[in-house]
Amino acid sequence: MENPYEKAYASAMEPTFFSTGQAARQLGITQDRVRQLCEAGAVTAEITNGGQWRIAKPEIDRLKRDGLPPVPRPLPGDSVRRTKSSNGLLAPPSPAVVSAAEDLAITENLLRQRRLELELAQVEDEFDEREQAETEHWEERERAEQARMAEEEAERLRRKRDDRWLGYALRCVPAGAEGEEVKIHAAVRAALAGMDVTASDGVVRPVVDGIVARSLKPWRRRQQADELASDAITSLPFDAKGWSWNPTTWEIRAKAAAREAVLALGDSAGAAEMKIAAERAVRNIAMEFEAHTAAEADKELRERLVRWASLPAGLTDHGTELARQAIADALVKLPQGTPQLRLEAARDQALAPFHEAVAEARRRQAEQEARAREEQRRKQVVRQDQEMRKSVISSMSFLGYFPLDLSAEERQKAVAFAQKIIDELPEGTGRHELEQSRDRAVAPFLAAHTQRKKKLAQIEGGLREIFPYLLQLEDEWEFDKGRWELERELKEPIHRQLAQELTGDEKLEDVQKRVRRLVREKLEI
Repeated sequence: MENPYEKAYASAMEPTFFSTGQAARQLGITQDRVRQLCEAGAVTAEITNGGQWRIAKPEIDRLKRDGLPPVPRPLPGDSVRRTKSSNGLLAPPSPAVVSAAEDLAITENLLRQRRLELELAQVEDEFDEREQAETEHWEERERAEQARMAEEEAERLRRKRDDRWLGYALRCVPAGAEGEEVKIHAAVRAALAGMDVTASDGVVRPVVDGIVARSLKPWRRRQQADELASDAITSLPFDAKGWSWNPTTWEIRAKAAAREAVLALGDSAGAAEMKIAAERAVRNIAMEFEAHTAAEADKELRERLVRWASLPAGLTDHGTELARQAIADALVKLPQGTPQLRLEAARDQALAPFHEAVAEARRRQAEQEARAREEQRRKQVVRQDQEMRKSVISSMSFLGYFPLDLSAEERQKAVAFAQKIIDELPEGTGRHELEQSRDRAVAPFLAAHTQRKKKLAQIEGGLREIFPYLLQLEDEWEFDKGRWELERELKEPIHRQLAQELTGDEKLEDVQKRVRRLVREKLEI
C-alpha cells in the first residue's frame, strides 16, 4: 500500500527554482550560455540579492518543450572601439630596441596574463562559493515548503479520516438519544487523535463501535428503566390513571419511583430483579393513593354534610354561619372512617337548638304577619287592578295588534279612545271584560283602515290598466307621444279622480272600465 506521506514528500521535494548551473544541466548547455540568455532577457529569470540568476521550474519545462532561443547579437553601433596606445618613444625604434621591447612586452603580457588568470581563479572560487551558498539557501527554502505542503496534506487526510468516522459514529446513535451525541463526538475525536492516519477500517471500526456502545450504555439503561416503569404503572388503580397524553400526578410519581428503583440496582441486576423493583415501587405509590383517596372521601363527606345540611329556614347570615360551625365542631370530634349515619346523627343533634329557636321566632312572627297580610291585601287589589288596566292598554303595542301600515296618528287616536272606555269601567272589572271593551273601542278605527286599504288597492289595480289599454289604442290611433310618456301624464289625474269617485267596495273589473273611460276622455278620443 503506497504511503500518502511519502507521496506528498516526494512531490514536495521537487525544486521550484533552478540556479544557472542546475538549469545548464537540465537543458544540456553550458552555464555561460544560460547566463547570456538571462542577461539578454531571452528567458524569464530572477536575480538574487547576491547577483545570482534563478530560473523557475515552469520556465525550464517550457524551454525543454519549445527549445532554446538564440542569444541576441549586438547591433553594429554597439561594438567596443579599441583605443590606440602610445609606445612613448620620441623617435622610431631600432630593430634591437624593437626586439627588446617586444620581449619585454611579451614578458609583461605573460605576467599580466598569469595575474589575471590567478585573479580569475580567485573570483571564480568566490563565485562558486557564493553560488553554492545561494543554492543551499534556496534548497533549504524548497525543503521547508515541501515539508509544509506534506504536513498540510497529512492534516487534510487526517481531517477527512476524522470526518468520516465521526459521521459514522453519529449515525449509530439511535433516535431519542440525541443528547448523547456531544459526548460520543468528543470521545471518538479523542480516540482518532491517537491513531495513525493510515490505520485500516478494520482497526478503526471496532474502536469507534466500542466508544459508541460505552457512551450509549447509560442511555440504554435509562431506556430500559423507562420501559419497565411504563409497564409497572399499569397496575395502578383506575382512578389514579389518566390518559396517555395527560397522565395524572400519581402516574408521574409512580413512574419516577419505579425508574429510580430500577436505576438504583446497578448494572449487574437482571431483568427479573429490575421488574420486581419497579412493581414494588409502584405498589407503594398505589397504597399511598388509596390512603389519600380514603382521607379525601372522608373529608369530602364531612364538608358535604356541613355544606348541604338542612338548616332551619329564617336564619340570618350570622345564624347560618353559627349553625354550620356547630355542625363542623360536632363532626370533628368523630374519628376518620366514621359511618355516614353516625355523622348525620351528630349533625342533626348539633342543629336541634337552632330548630327550636327558629320555631319560637316563627310563632311570634305569625301573628304580626296575619295583621299585615290583611292590610296588604287591600292595597294589592287596588294595585293589581291598575296594573291590569295598564297591561290591557300596553298589549295594544305588541306586534300584530295593529296593522303595520296603520299610521302613528291613527294608532294614537285608537289607543286614546280605548283608554277612555277602560277608565269608565268600575274597579274590579275582569281582564276579559276589559279586553272586550278595548277591542270594541278600536274596531271602528281598524274598519276604516281596512276600507282605505281596499280603496288604495283598487286604485293601484286601475292604474295598472293604463299601459295595456294604451297598447290596445295604438292599433287604432296614432299618438304624438310614446306610450310610456302618455302613461306618466295620465296616471296622476286619473289617480286623483279615482280617489274621489271610489268607495273601496267596487269590483276590479268596474274600476278598470272606469280607467279606460278616463283614458279616452283625457286623450279626447
